Amino acid sequence: MTSKNKRVCKECGRSFTASPKWDYELCEDCSIIVYEKMEKYWITEALGLSEVLDKFLPSLPRPLFEVALKKYAPIGQYDLGEAYTDKELNEELKEVAAREKERMAKKVPFRTAKCKKCGTPYTVDGIWQYNICKDCAVKEVLNWRAYWVKQVPGIGTMRAGFDIPPIEVNKYLLED
Repeated sequence: MTSKNKRVCKECGRSFTASPKWDYELCEDCSIIVYEKMEKYWITEALGLSEVLDKFLPSLPRPLFEVALKKYAPIGQYDLGEAYTDKELNEELKEVAAREKERMAKKVPFRTAKCKKCGTPYTVDGIWQYNICKDCAVKEVLNWRAYWVKQVPGIGTMRAGFDIPPIEVNKYLLED
């Protein structure tokens, strides 16, 4: 590795050795945190849903993560005369999130379906393709968690050492 690959993280200030393909002044640990923040933004802000539904939803679109990384790019990398401001970054995040949401939603034609749990009509699209509505999905996830907490005392805590298994969302997929 050359000294060109030695960098200082803009978030935590630690020195790190970057891969030759990594163009950002952000260490691996901090990049994971940025990714998790963007996932939360994608679910709660862009899609307007609860984080509880994360297993039911499409993963974070790459273009959204790339916008978040611009803050950590060397000056001039994106033809900018100076570093990205938070305001510029937030505006671009909103634009990209809206575009990605629309793109994903259009992957499957919009239609109305009836929830298998409560009977409420809801919209099916490229983002939500399940046979239950979003409210019932939240209840299913919470019931799943409650079941495991009851079955395995301390699960999901450091003391137990392991987490609640993810809910199997495939059983809720719509059949064509």
